[in-house]
Amino acid sequence: MKKIIEKLKIIDIDIVTTFILSFIFFNIALTSVLFLMGVSITNLHFVSSILLSSIVTYLIFNKKNNKNCINEIIINCLVCIFIIFLFIMISNIFYDNTWDGNTYHKEMIGLMKNGMNPVFNNQSGDIWVQHYARSVETFAAVVYSFTGNIESGKAINFLLILILFLQIVKYLKEKNVNIIVSILFGVVVALNPISLIQSTSYYVDGVFANVLFFIILVLLKITQSKEIKLKSILFMWLSMLVVICVNIKFTSLLICTMFIGVFCLYWLYLSIKKKEFSITLKKLFFFFVILYIFAVLIVGASVYVKNFLQFGHPFYPLQGEETDVDIVTGNEPAGLEEYSHVEKFIYSLFSKTYTWYDKKPELKLPFTVYRSELDSMQYVDTRIGAFGPLYSGILLLSIPIIIFYIIKNIVKKDNKNILLILILMAIILPIPILPVVWQLRYYPQLYLLPIMAIFLLILDNKNIFKKVYIGLIIVAMLANMSLLYLL
Repeated sequence: MKKIIEKLKIIDIDIVTTFILSFIFFNIALTSVLFLMGVSITNLHFVSSILLSSIVTYLIFNKKNNKNCINEIIINCLVCIFIIFLFIMISNIFYDNTWDGNTYHKEMIGLMKNGMNPVFNNQSGDIWVQHYARSVETFAAVVYSFTGNIESGKAINFLLILILFLQIVKYLKEKNVNIIVSILFGVVVALNPISLIQSTSYYVDGVFANVLFFIILVLLKITQSKEIKLKSILFMWLSMLVVICVNIKFTSLLICTMFIGVFCLYWLYLSIKKKEFSITLKKLFFFFVILYIFAVLIVGASVYVKNFLQFGHPFYPLQGEETDVDIVTGNEPAGLEEYSHVEKFIYSLFSKTYTWYDKKPELKLPFTVYRSELDSMQYVDTRIGAFGPLYSGILLLSIPIIIFYIIKNIVKKDNKNILLILILMAIILPIPILPVVWQLRYYPQLYLLPIMAIFLLILDNKNIFKKVYIGLIIVAMLANMSLLYLL
């Protein structure tokens, strides 16, 4: 056993993360750039992404330029390639039998794999195939072209779960957090109810949740650095994650930008007040401008640019004068139409978990679980109470902790309180903006509230009460996830 542990020490989490994230990024970005040049998908795209990921990983981590260092990089790259093929094989086992998965998601994947170029396509596929964001589908089409199995592309779900989990555990261990607590916290974040239930399907909300959580983790790491270096690995990860994120779905562009915006405001505050960062704000500003130009105008050319040129709005068909789609009427659960936006939101959080449209949501006592909720949790697009039957109780446990630390930081005049409040703003502000408030999978940032509470307690567990409270919330979140498998 000791020999196995010793051999596992050669696995470097940062190398693994860089390779896998680069692989996902190149499959999406390289393919999108080639689309602009009129080049359709071939199985060489997959091989090219593997090679480019290997080169990028080697260039970043070959600092010592000696045999041991090179061997370590090669071993880690081979491990990553093994993981990629393992997750592809696992994805092939599970057939995606979901409604959306077998309509426009697989239609988009299949058409791109078979030669459709979305930049120039105005005829093939339905309205979502022609006009909706497509980073996950682009990745899947490249993998499908290589493997010949359309289910293979779902490997992106497992790859993101893995690297997010590894980075959370590493981050907490660097802060001397107990390894068991670190692992459990990594599990409840990376295997959140949305990503967990959607991991064997082509629904993209789980991908969005984990990419968003990863972006926030990277932004936190940058914030806690003594200086911001644009050449650091953190900014490379951030760049790749943003490119992936803003092209997952329309709402991901809005929500991702909100979180980046609040961190930039905090960095601006620190630069003005304490001059903690050596980098100039001008360089930081141009970095994000260039990043968004590449992410939205180049990688997103087949969506945002094309929609704007054809219909005058980047978010067509959901927005614009020629809007053809109404996603509210016919999808909203019965009885909710008579309520205000805020009331709908409350019902979506504190009602029995329910998937269908045919009856009015029923409010329930927190931490109670009904058999009908277990039935609903088997579906990837659960509408009411989509974060699980126990989430309302978990939320009520978490909010007092967040309020406590806000008050505590105000009393102590701690600058970190500003960042905490800004993050809360980024969580809350999309709620009144986005119309489908009763579909919680559209608001993955709400799952950050219990995560924030646990995180604040973990970094300040100086007494037995806080340790017990950490355990209570984590156990509740693990139990909430486990309810998916009771039927």
